[in-house]
Amino acid sequence: MNRRIDCVPPGVERLCDFCSAVLFSRGEGAGCLYPADDTQILETADERLMSEGDWWACAGCAALIDADDRMALAGRAVTQIAAKNTLLMDGTDAAFLFAVVRHMHDSFFAARRRYEDNQPMKKQSMTRDEIAWLEAQLSRNREGMEGSQVFLQLWEPEIREDPIAVLQTGLAVLLDKPFVFVVPPGHVLPENLRRLARRVIVRDIKSADDREALVDEIRIALESLDLLEKKEEQ
Repeated sequence: MNRRIDCVPPGVERLCDFCSAVLFSRGEGAGCLYPADDTQILETADERLMSEGDWWACAGCAALIDADDRMALAGRAVTQIAAKNTLLMDGTDAAFLFAVVRHMHDSFFAARRRYEDNQPMKKQSMTRDEIAWLEAQLSRNREGMEGSQVFLQLWEPEIREDPIAVLQTGLAVLLDKPFVFVVPPGHVLPENLRRLARRVIVRDIKSADDREALVDEIRIALESLDLLEKKEEQ
């Protein structure tokens, strides 16, 4: 099977790339994701339309793709488009639209990546929505961190599963920020992070006494790095 069932990310309205049917984030609206390489799907005198990466298909289109029934697939797409765009269809020749849709679908079949039988499916490339989300997070966090003088992080093992925390840690390294870690008692900071650390403070933030002491220790750490003085000079 050269596709996988995948749910559309919550809050994202995804359209079937073959017929424009709406795919929902839960239940029977889960989409079928077909791996494909980037490809040109249409070219006019004014522009070139490209498709980037994998294609989403609704259940109806997926059944026709798996059966390799390209005529029926194009017919389904034209029917769906006509139902949604009556004004467009008033001035559009159905045969011409069918030919355009069929050409776009053929581009998919040519770019489609197939997996060897009985082999585990390879990791999918990131979708366009995932890339856009990652780029937005990178831009937002970089803007905030470029103006900071220190990278202060509460470190716990679970932080390795937090994509934002992982992104921020990597950015702090690339931006050459001094690291100050707060580590709860009983946890061990990984050796490579310990090498990066200018200060490691062991405190339990769930303890009221430790929270009060933590404020003072952070202030002392910043003073020892001349960061508080620099902030006052600015």
